Amino acid sequence: MQPWRRVAANVVMAVGAILYCTMLLEAVYGFPLDLVDSTLSELAALDQPTSTVARSVDTVSGILFIVGSFLLLPLARRGRAAAVGVAGVLVLGIGTVMADLSPLPCAPSLSERCQQIAEHAPERAPEHEGALEIVVHLATSGAASIGSVILALTTLWLMRRARRDTGDLVAVVSSWTVLAGSVLMGADTVLASVRGDEGIAMGLVQRVGVLAVCVMAALFPRVLLRATGRTAAPNRARR
Repeated sequence: MQPWRRVAANVVMAVGAILYCTMLLEAVYGFPLDLVDSTLSELAALDQPTSTVARSVDTVSGILFIVGSFLLLPLARRGRAAAVGVAGVLVLGIGTVMADLSPLPCAPSLSERCQQIAEHAPERAPEHEGALEIVVHLATSGAASIGSVILALTTLWLMRRARRDTGDLVAVVSSWTVLAGSVLMGADTVLASVRGDEGIAMGLVQRVGVLAVCVMAALFPRVLLRATGRTAAPNRARR
């Protein structure tokens, strides 16, 4: 991998990861949402004053992840795990951009009416105003989440034999945090639908998970370079 490409991939992924950390924007605006009950997507809801800025920042983040996946493409040819990881970055980027192009029409945690629409969005989508937009947003956000899970699994696989320094440890811990957060949010959603309540601290779990995605994405080029460097050396020796 050319030096310029290596540097560009690290910079692009790092900047994309920083912009993906919506909690920073949330802090700048003085935490307008409840950290426990709201989701970060509500910052970009069309009825919120933070909507334009939040969607713009997140869209740039998604575009940078897409660019980063293409910069890392040469490393994807060095093994299936590397290819899957680069694909995960691409899915994360595309899902993020698509989620910002289809924002929530309102913030469920701030509006009882919006919350009712969100709770019954799938069955009301054909006829209820706002329900279809919520369903589309959930689908695109889900795609981004799938990308982050793919990235976490790949990072853990690539780093299974190399936990030698602080950077490696941080990458592994953030990956496990992403997976744990995804499982907790999924379980909480299912239990909340069964119980008929709002769930338990879903907003807080999501914020911790997003922070872990930011760290993991920023470190992924380093992880990939170290892992593919180890696998490429024996191949060159056999030639």
